[in-house]
Amino acid sequence: MRLPTSFRYSSTNVPPLGIPNVFSTVSSGSYVTTKNAFYEVVAIGAGGSGAVYVDSATLPCASGGGAGGFSKKTMFLPANTTLTITIGAGGAARSTSGNSVGLAGGNTSVSCPYFSLLARGGAGGSLAQASTGGALGGKASGGDVNYTGGGSGACSTGGSLSCASASGGGAVGIYATGFSSGGALNVVVADGANCATGGAGTGSSSSTLATGTASAGGGSALLGTGTASFLSLISGVGGAIGGANVTSPGAGSGGSVSSLKTGTSGDLAGTGGFANSTVVIAGNTAGIGGGSGGLACSGAGTAANGAGGSGCVFITWVEV
Repeated sequence: MRLPTSFRYSSTNVPPLGIPNVFSTVSSGSYVTTKNAFYEVVAIGAGGSGAVYVDSATLPCASGGGAGGFSKKTMFLPANTTLTITIGAGGAARSTSGNSVGLAGGNTSVSCPYFSLLARGGAGGSLAQASTGGALGGKASGGDVNYTGGGSGACSTGGSLSCASASGGGAVGIYATGFSSGGALNVVVADGANCATGGAGTGSSSSTLATGTASAGGGSALLGTGTASFLSLISGVGGAIGGANVTSPGAGSGGSVSSLKTGTSGDLAGTGGFANSTVVIAGNTAGIGGGSGGLACSGAGTAANGAGGSGCVFITWVEV
């Protein structure tokens, strides 16, 4: 997990003094407050996995998974308050020599006597011959701010030749609704004109395509603004086209039509889609909360994509 150590405070009732103390987890359990303090609690739902479609006799299209929702609550809590945490699991990776729809990510929740947060998981990707829709991101509720995760772009391909289209996964929304991956909407009728879009980032979508090619991942942005101390920023750039891994938080990985894999994404972002006529292709697991890309292959063999990103909870407090 490469997420920053704190989310900036955005509520006006949080004092601007003091160094934030941070607890984060990707495991279910509980957290007991140790001080009378202002607490900021963030819940992120898990990302959905992309669909996998392998078929040499059709025009396979597979969309990526949606990102998890984002819910944040800031309030004063007394010491010895127990927060019960449930972490959603990312939509499981799909592996097949035929077709398999993506799986939804699990819900993440945080509850205590004073509030209850729910960040739902993103939907799994879909598949169909010639054209398919994208997945939706998870919704959120219970916080001072609640953002729906980004979805994935639709996919289509034309003609009767060997072509495939796949879209990347969506990104978690940290300012507003999360960014979606671009659509892989190929209109080129040519043998091997495969089309794949990158995963979305926290600061932008990946490009929508209408030709047989791939797009880079979405760029990331600063995580937030506010007055409290913040120890790390999300400020990377989107991943390049092909199978390169991305290490910058918030940055999506690029789509691929040539490499035998797609790269990992930064936390909160989606992985790129993969479309090719080559067998035994593989995708990578998305970062925290992000959706994994769809995989479409117009050849014959087995293809496997990565899982959606796990859910997560952040608890930050400043002693008064």
